[in-house]
Amino acid sequence: MWRTDGVLIKENLAREAGVSHATVHRATTVLAEWNTHVPHPVRGTPTERTRDDTIAALHTQLAQARRQARELQGQLDALATVTAHL
Repeated sequence: MWRTDGVLIKENLAREAGVSHATVHRATTVLAEWNTHVPHPVRGTPTERTRDDTIAALHTQLAQARRQARELQGQLDALATVTAHL
């Protein structure tokens, strides 16, 4: 009987083998073979793919907002310096 949803992730490997997640990560030979056959993590459901894509987009937006904030802070500091010298 299947114990997982069939998605190729190490958590499911552990469940199917009936061992802990930590045990899977200590089994270097098994992990090497796993990495040969499953080189990239497989995102299972459309919901998971949508979630991951949304997270990636939000990380990009956050990085852009932080860059803009640093730029604006630099301008504010320059204006404060000019004002102090007046």
